[in-house]
Amino acid sequence: MLTLRQEQYDSLRQTALDAFVAKMVHHLGERFPEECERLGEASLRSLIRGGIERGAEHGISDENDVCRWLEYLVRFGPDFGCDSQSWARPFLLDNGMDGTRKMNALDDYYLFVLTLEK
Repeated sequence: MLTLRQEQYDSLRQTALDAFVAKMVHHLGERFPEECERLGEASLRSLIRGGIERGAEHGISDENDVCRWLEYLVRFGPDFGCDSQSWARPFLLDNGMDGTRKMNALDDYYLFVLTLEK
């Protein structure tokens, strides 16, 4: 039986987080080149790390959901959903929805309400 010490577990966790951040830097850079260029890589990495933590506070933890969440942060700014008047706030604070349902609701509202208003 394999037994991991806490330090080993923490190291593996950090390695996985670093790999995910690198993956998101690449993905977001391709998806939002102008925004990412404006941010710069160091700020983008900071936004990603902070966004992962903020997403987790709202129950957003699945890799695909976190990716979608980070796209919103790049698109709308790092304080997306924080303002009490934000269109996203009710979805993020709904404890009856898991992270995937919250992200689906954000996507639906963005695509079918905000996009059609333009």
